[in-house]
Amino acid sequence: MHNYMFIILLLLKAALVNPFYLPGLTPVNFCPQEMEKPNCKSDIKVYVNRLNSKNTILDYEYHDFDFCLGNEDEDTPVENLGQVLFGERIRPSPYKIKFLKNETCRLLCNKFYDGKVMADVRKLRRLKHGIAKGYYHHWIVDNLPVTFCVSHGICFNGFPMGTTSLDIIGKSSGKSGYGEVYLFNHVDFIIEYRDLSHDPNYFDDPVGGRIISVKVVPLSINHIKEDSLDCDNSEMLSLNDDFHDTNIIYTYSVKFLKTDIKWASRWDYILNSKSTTSIQWFGITNSILIVLFLTGMIGVIFLRTLRRDISRYNQFDSSDDIQEEFGWKLVHGDVFRPPACRLLLSVFLGSGAQILCMVFVTLVLACLGFLSPARRGALMTCGVVLYICFGFVNGYVSATFYKAFGGTLWKKNIFLSAVLCPGIIFSGFFLCNIILWSQSSSAAIPFSTLLLLLFLWFGVSTPLTYLGAFIAFQRSSWSYPVRTNQIPRQIPPQPFFSKPLPATVMAGILPFGSIYVQMFFMFNSLWAHLTYYMFGFLFVVYLILLVTISETSIILCYFQLCGEDYRWWWRAFFSSAFTAFYLLVYSVYFYLYKLTIVGVVSTVLYFSYCLIFVFIFFIMCVIWLTQSLLATIEMGSNDLMESVGSKLVIPVMPPNTTELQLLNMCKPYGTIRHHELIQSADGKSSLGIVEFCEFDAAALAKTGIASMGTAAFLVYPLFFLVQKKGVPQRSLSISRGETASTILENVYDENKDPQLVYERLLKIRKQCESLEKMADMLDKSVATSLKKMTLQIEKFNFNKGFKEKNEKELQNEMKDFGEMTSAESSYIGDLLGLELSLDSAEN
Repeated sequence: MHNYMFIILLLLKAALVNPFYLPGLTPVNFCPQEMEKPNCKSDIKVYVNRLNSKNTILDYEYHDFDFCLGNEDEDTPVENLGQVLFGERIRPSPYKIKFLKNETCRLLCNKFYDGKVMADVRKLRRLKHGIAKGYYHHWIVDNLPVTFCVSHGICFNGFPMGTTSLDIIGKSSGKSGYGEVYLFNHVDFIIEYRDLSHDPNYFDDPVGGRIISVKVVPLSINHIKEDSLDCDNSEMLSLNDDFHDTNIIYTYSVKFLKTDIKWASRWDYILNSKSTTSIQWFGITNSILIVLFLTGMIGVIFLRTLRRDISRYNQFDSSDDIQEEFGWKLVHGDVFRPPACRLLLSVFLGSGAQILCMVFVTLVLACLGFLSPARRGALMTCGVVLYICFGFVNGYVSATFYKAFGGTLWKKNIFLSAVLCPGIIFSGFFLCNIILWSQSSSAAIPFSTLLLLLFLWFGVSTPLTYLGAFIAFQRSSWSYPVRTNQIPRQIPPQPFFSKPLPATVMAGILPFGSIYVQMFFMFNSLWAHLTYYMFGFLFVVYLILLVTISETSIILCYFQLCGEDYRWWWRAFFSSAFTAFYLLVYSVYFYLYKLTIVGVVSTVLYFSYCLIFVFIFFIMCVIWLTQSLLATIEMGSNDLMESVGSKLVIPVMPPNTTELQLLNMCKPYGTIRHHELIQSADGKSSLGIVEFCEFDAAALAKTGIASMGTAAFLVYPLFFLVQKKGVPQRSLSISRGETASTILENVYDENKDPQLVYERLLKIRKQCESLEKMADMLDKSVATSLKKMTLQIEKFNFNKGFKEKNEKELQNEMKDFGEMTSAESSYIGDLLGLELSLDSAEN
């Protein structure tokens, strides 16, 4: 946790650094027309972009309204993938501006509308509809957004088409109101520039200047004639309902102002967030307090409760008393039981890892300045490209989990990993795109771009997913620190707060609380069309979110296991889902109380996009929460096993194994207290016993013992390291074995009463039958010997009149074990010695 806090504090300091430009964003120099050079142009190009409104989600292109059009043959900036996906449509404009040449009330064009021509009427109605809906122009000059500033120096990207209220331009009129619609047919360009001729930092041909800002003041002027333009006319141009003949004359003025602001700082006034910085810091502080609260809870759990539980276990380390398991250790044999619907879960985990990596790398690049607003569409383009490239991570993680879950349908796993979650996201966007197409919105993605996305999906991402899955399936699967019981443990009734629904509802509250403030700024920037550049704050909040999810998962996992409920896989899944659910609820709140969106189509689009965003957030959180829970459970299991001494028993080892080989095999995994090697008389098998003072359980579980065809058990405490089919699911306490005949003789010596001998032999027979289940792990001759001994015991058990035999007759019966060879008798005695010792411990 100290590392987490150090990183967060470091990023908080980085958030205070002013934004900067990286190499590659070359400034453009402008010169007066008489001083124009190849590298210093006089023409200032004005480009028009889409029109959008905070009252609707439907964007439209500039030429969808009947404005003055520019020369379509002129070169326009190439739109990247991100710009197209965001609906940007950049076109040349008819405005002609020369550097340092002021213009006053210059004619742009004239539009006449005949009230008797329906085509003209529809054009006017469209203009009026756009003004009533609050559509904004978005223009670009020298890669800078043209801004519109209101009182208190607050500037917005773009400016309105017109107004239905005079308050926005600081005028009032008794006849004005929402019934009147006024078109802004005149704009005053105010261009601030930095003069390079006296700039001490500019030595190379110091002429001309660089544009620092472009602001406009839109006006509505009712021009009478083209040859008598008067931009000081206070009469506004109203679009009436009667649609009589209407003549709209568009004009513009240009004014250049000198400034000392450096070119590298020209975005500062647009990105100025001083008014919201205090709120951001409040949100960060709130999130850090949540992290500290969760860290304190984890400290209480792991420094007091967990250590106390382990201490109780350690009390039995040097004794043979029966250990009573309690709390979370009761479910150690079920905690790694594969979840239901393992295929679906592994697919979601792989997709979550893909999104997690994409978001992390994108935010890092944004914090470094590579995705600044000057690079239009770079953020979305980077996100899409990284998502495609991280298809490898998707396949690898999904296949790794699926293999660890014991799944065998590997082809289905790879296919679903490649198409399920990307398909849901793509289908959502496609359905939204159909709605946008039906409304002729410029936000609709062109068909060619859809084909490009499909190519990136199936031509790049899917092969990378297959490659990642192939590598994962070729690697060995995870070795859990504890074995899984064959029979699931019965789950006791849970208290109300530990039941799935209440627990998952509570689990999502704190993670959402850590991002609540940042979500407001993100939603506001997205739906109000503001420039978002607080990536430093966003990255800090992102890390806090991951820490909060991790710590919440630790607490959730601990209390769930304390309640003896081991079904944590899907609980983790739905706990993350409720963090996303709160985000969905917040989107509803934001729509109802913060937005002014009207119309059924816009409402459907808003919630469709929100659902896609919530789904992406949900999948991203799932993988982090699951990874945190898995690490927590493994840590708890390893801590318990490493805290006590244990014995490792290797019942069957390769022939002629030496003590040195046994030591070399086990030495890397812990400190050895005692070792012992028991060879069978015929040299066909060995019994290895190694007692550790302490050992690395996780490393030992990954050892090559299992690959040698042998079984390894942890004898003390009660954990299996390697599970093998058919092995008795219990641990063995060790005592040196005896020959089969000696064991039976000892039974008689200790129990002179024939009735007691009979009962004891029944128990020995049961032990032999249990050992026979290990036949697939034993040499063939040993398995045969076990069968012989079982038959011998059956002969005793079912011989009529056995209970009435006297001592001498019993001794004669024992001699029948002489049919077994000395090697068989010795080895079976060793195994029976283990089983009889186990029986004593159980009793």
